[in-house]
Amino acid sequence: MINTRYEIIKKLGEGRSSVYLCRDIEFPEKEYGIKILPPVKDNHEQEIFIKEFFTLQRLEHPGIIEAFEFGTVFHTDGEKGIETGSTFIIMEYFEGEELLLVKNNFN
Repeated sequence: MINTRYEIIKKLGEGRSSVYLCRDIEFPEKEYGIKILPPVKDNHEQEIFIKEFFTLQRLEHPGIIEAFEFGTVFHTDGEKGIETGSTFIIMEYFEGEELLLVKNNFN
């Protein structure tokens, strides 16, 4: 549980940030994606993450995931890999398939 509000269901992926499937206990009928950036010493990483949120907020298109909330992790119930002080974005969850890069060899 993050900030006594978001229940983590499962981890979906990891890169610069980690992405989890979660449920907002205030609206339990819907699942969301939560993208979490661990506490960083490099302010540039934090600025990119914040810009990502505000860019998603401005865009409206059925093919673009909607971002709902930006916040900071103040409390966690010991969720593995999620640290206090991390920043997060709550976003629309869309079930999809993993994209694979395929290398074509043409001789």
